[in-house]
Amino acid sequence: MKLIFSLIIIFFLLTPFPIFVSFIYDDFNFYIILYKIKIDVKTLSKKLKGKANKNYNIKDILITLIEKREIFYSIKKINLKPLLYFKLNINLGFSDAQATGLISGALPSIYPLLISLLSLLFNIKKYNFKTTPDFNNPKLNINSKNIIILNIFIILYLAIKIYRLYSSYNRVIKKTVVQ
Repeated sequence: MKLIFSLIIIFFLLTPFPIFVSFIYDDFNFYIILYKIKIDVKTLSKKLKGKANKNYNIKDILITLIEKREIFYSIKKINLKPLLYFKLNINLGFSDAQATGLISGALPSIYPLLISLLSLLFNIKKYNFKTTPDFNNPKLNINSKNIIILNIFIILYLAIKIYRLYSSYNRVIKKTVVQ
């Protein structure tokens, strides 16, 4: 009975589950779609603005930024990361056709930088970029469709790693602040 229960727990820990996330920027509106649930970022930020704490100390902010940067670079070294399938479509147009052509020609040079930044946090399995210039109408539409594949084991592993890193950096910072 214990063996069956252990196998069920191991199966549950190692079973991957996908997270479908889309980011849409369309005519000065930004939306996040999570499993077909559309979240308007403007209304969400208005709701959260009233709950924000306005009492900030510059020393605390600097220490927090240093901690997060160190944790971020330590996470970069972790081999076990979630999988990411990434698709980005950009439709852009300006009132000047020359500016549209220059920008749409320069955008593909930014894609490798975006892939390298995303690869710090994810193992990227497949990615697709598409830039469509519109020489007649001024517009900017960005559509990103992503699938993040996780399992409970990866979440627990990353949480333990981040907790250990965060607690070790807290000890180091407290020692330097006290001295």
